Amino acid sequence: MLKTSSSPLNYSKILTLVIYLIMMYILIQTYYYLVKIDNCECFNKNDKYAVNVEFMKFYQFLEMILLTIFVFIGFLNSLKLKVVIPKMSGMFLSTLTFVLLLGVSVYMSYNTFHFYMNVKQDCKCVNSWYKYFVYFEGISTFITALRIIFMILFVFMVLILFYNQLS
Repeated sequence: MLKTSSSPLNYSKILTLVIYLIMMYILIQTYYYLVKIDNCECFNKNDKYAVNVEFMKFYQFLEMILLTIFVFIGFLNSLKLKVVIPKMSGMFLSTLTFVLLLGVSVYMSYNTFHFYMNVKQDCKCVNSWYKYFVYFEGISTFITALRIIFMILFVFMVLILFYNQLS
C-alpha cells in the first residue's frame, strides 16, 4: 500500500505541478496576446485612455516568475530545508515587497481600466477570451491594492489607539 505522506512525489505535489502548468500556459498565452495587441492596428490608443502595454507585458512576465518561485519554494518546504534569514533584512525585504506590491497593483489596475476603455467591439485582434483574463488581473490587483491600503490604515489606527492608551 502506498503512503502519500512519505513518498517523494505524492498526489498533492502532482496536483500542484498540473495546476502550475495550466496557470503557466494561461499566463504565457496572455503574454502573447499582449504582444499581439501591441501590433494591432485597430486597437484604440487615444490620449485620454493611454495604455502602457509594455508594463502589462512586464506584469505578466513578473507573474510567471513569481508563480515559479512560489511553486519552487513549496517544493523546497516539503523537503524540510531550513533557510535562516536575518531578522533585520527580512523585515526590510518584507516592507520593500509590500510597497512594491502596492505600486505595481495600483498601476496594473490603472492600465487595465484604460485597456477596457480602449477595446473596440469590432476589433478582431483584441477581442479574444484573453482580454477577460486581463480584466480579471486588473480587478484582482485592484482588490490587492485596496487590501494593502486598508491594512496600512488598520495598523496606523491600532498604533494610535495603543499610543493613546499609554499616555
